[in-house]
Amino acid sequence: MKLRLVSLLIISLITAGLSVTGGGSATAAPSPRGSTVTDAWFPSGDGTMLHAEVALPTAGCADVTNANGTTGCPTIVSMGPYFGAGVQNGVALGFGDVLNDANWSNRFADFFEFEFDTDDDGEGDTNIFEMGYAVVQVDSRGYGESGGCNDYGGFGEQMDMEAAINWAGSQDWSNGKVGTWGKSYDGWTQVMGLAENPVHLEAAIIQAPIIDGYGIAYVNGVHHDSGWYVTTNLYALYDYSPNSVAAITSNPADSRHAITGIAGVNENGNPGTPACWAQQNAEVLNPDRDWYFWQERDLRPRAGANDDVAVFFTHGFTDVNTKPDQVFGVYDGLTANNPENTRAWFGQWNHVRGSDANGGGYDRGDHEGWVVGRAGWNEEALDWLNHYLRGEDFVYAVNDLNLVEAQDQLGNWRTEAQYPSTDVRYLDMPIAAGTYTDTMSSNGYWTLSEPVAAGEEFRITGEAQVTIDVDITVPNAQFVGVLYDVLPSGQAEEIGRSMYRIPESGEYTFTTHPGDWVMQAGHKLGFEIKSTHPESQPYPTGQTVTVNGGTVSMPIPEFTRELNLEGVQTTARSLMRDAVSGTRVELTNDQFDISALAPRPYTQADADAGIPNPQGDFEGTVTPFE
Repeated sequence: MKLRLVSLLIISLITAGLSVTGGGSATAAPSPRGSTVTDAWFPSGDGTMLHAEVALPTAGCADVTNANGTTGCPTIVSMGPYFGAGVQNGVALGFGDVLNDANWSNRFADFFEFEFDTDDDGEGDTNIFEMGYAVVQVDSRGYGESGGCNDYGGFGEQMDMEAAINWAGSQDWSNGKVGTWGKSYDGWTQVMGLAENPVHLEAAIIQAPIIDGYGIAYVNGVHHDSGWYVTTNLYALYDYSPNSVAAITSNPADSRHAITGIAGVNENGNPGTPACWAQQNAEVLNPDRDWYFWQERDLRPRAGANDDVAVFFTHGFTDVNTKPDQVFGVYDGLTANNPENTRAWFGQWNHVRGSDANGGGYDRGDHEGWVVGRAGWNEEALDWLNHYLRGEDFVYAVNDLNLVEAQDQLGNWRTEAQYPSTDVRYLDMPIAAGTYTDTMSSNGYWTLSEPVAAGEEFRITGEAQVTIDVDITVPNAQFVGVLYDVLPSGQAEEIGRSMYRIPESGEYTFTTHPGDWVMQAGHKLGFEIKSTHPESQPYPTGQTVTVNGGTVSMPIPEFTRELNLEGVQTTARSLMRDAVSGTRVELTNDQFDISALAPRPYTQADADAGIPNPQGDFEGTVTPFE
C-alpha cells in the first residue's frame, strides 16, 4: 500500500510538469517500414538475462554488402529504461493502451523511421532499414522483460551495455560493426559503452546525455532543484506502472527472466522486491562526490580516455535537464585522446534532439522547422555511421573535416575546429567585495562592467571559471553566481551559472555552465551573487556571507568568426531573464577594461606563421548537407 501511494505521488508530480531525465515518451508501434521485429534474450556479464527488441531489414542481412568489405547489417544499439513492455506506456501516465500492441518502441522514430533523400530529388524516400541497418533496443536490467534490479547507472548497467554491444556485433546477421544511439538516459548508457569500450563498438551518436550520476543531481555539493529528489522514484515508477506489471503478468513466457527487478514478478504473479530502489533513494541524498555510490557512476575518467570510438555529440547550453556542463566532462577528454574522431553540435537550445521538429513537422532543409535552429542532423549522423560502420567516404564536409557546428544566442551558426577553440584568451572580470544572506530568497548584489563600445563587440565561448574568496561562520553556506548579458533596458539574460556549497572560509574555484554569447554594443557584463537560483535547492544557514572579492575568467576568441553555416535562433536561447536590482557595483575602465577585446580577422599571414584556422578548412557559406 505504501508503495502504491508513493507511485501515485510521483505520478502527480510528473503530470504537474516535473522535469525529468527521460526527455520523451516511448510508445508501442508496429514494426518500422522495411523491417521485421523479434524478441531476443542474452546474458549480461554477471548472468543477468537482458531483453532486446531486434529490428532487421525485411530482406534480411545476408545480401548486405559494405564498402569496408564486410557483409551483414551494420547495427545500431540503444539501451535504457524506456523500451520494454509497459515502460512509459502505463495508462496512469497517459501514454496509450494498457498492453503494447507490438514489441517495437517508437522512442527514436525521428531517426529510425526518417526518410532520407537518397536520389537527390528533395524528397525523402529510404529509411535506414531499407539501407540495410539493424537496430537493437535493449531493456536495462530491472526494466521491461530484462532481469536484475534497476541499477541507475551502476556497475551492473555498465556491464549490460558492454554485453549488449558485443552480443549485437557477434550475431550472424551483423557485420561486426556496432554504433550506438540515444538521448538523455540512453545517452548515459552510451557513455557507459565508451567507458567499457567493447570490441565491436565503432561509433556513437550521443544526444544531451547524462555523463556522471552525481552531476545530474548536484553541482559542487549543491542539490539541483527539488524535483531531482524523486528522479530514482520516477524510474522505479516506469516499472511499477499498471501497464508494465500487466504486460509481464500476461506474458509469463516472454517475461520469465523479469522476476528479480523492482517491478518484476515471481512465478506466483507477486511484485518483486523494491529493495534496490529504496537503497538508491537513500544513496542519492549524499552530497559528497567521493561517496562510493557516486564514484561508481562517475564515467568521466574512463569514457574520456577512450581513443578508439568515433563520437558525435549534441548538447544545448540551456538544457536544465541533463545540465550542459555534463557533456564536457567526457568531451574534453575525448578531444584530447581521440581528436580526429570527436565532433559535436553545440548551441543555445534546451533538452532536445538534433532532429526534433517545431510544430510537429518540418520541410527538408528549412532551418526554422527544427527546434535547434538548423536542419541536417539526421543526414550528418547517418553519414557518421556510414563511414565508421560501413567504410563509406564522408559525404558532408563537416564530418570529413571533423568540425564542430556551434550556434550563438543570436542564432548565428559557424564551424569550429574544436570547442572551445584553439585561439581563446581569457578575460578576467573582477568580482566586487560584498555580502549576502544565505536564506530561502535571493538577496545578493551585482558587479557590472562598462557598456561595450560600438566596434568593440566580442564573443564568449565555453565555460567561464569563477574564483571567490569568502568568509563564513557556519559550515555549508550556499553560493550562487550568475554571469549575465545586461541589455541597455536593464534586462539581464543569463550566459552561465554555477553554485557551490561552501564548507568553510577560504578560496574556491569552479566553472559555470557553458554558453556561446556575443556581447553587443551598449550591453554590459554582469555577475550576480546570491544564495538561490530556480535551478538549485536552497539549504539556508541564515548567516551573512562575506565575499572578499574574486574573478570571473571568460574564454574570448582572438579571431573574428565567419558565420559560414546557415541556421536560425532557437526558442530557448536563455534559461533565465532577470532585472538588475538591489545592490550593484559599477566597475570603471580602470578596474576592468573591455575596450580592447574586439577580435581581429584571421589572415594569410597567420596561416603562414603556422597559426591554425580556428574554424577549420571549411569553405563557403552554404549548408554542407545540400
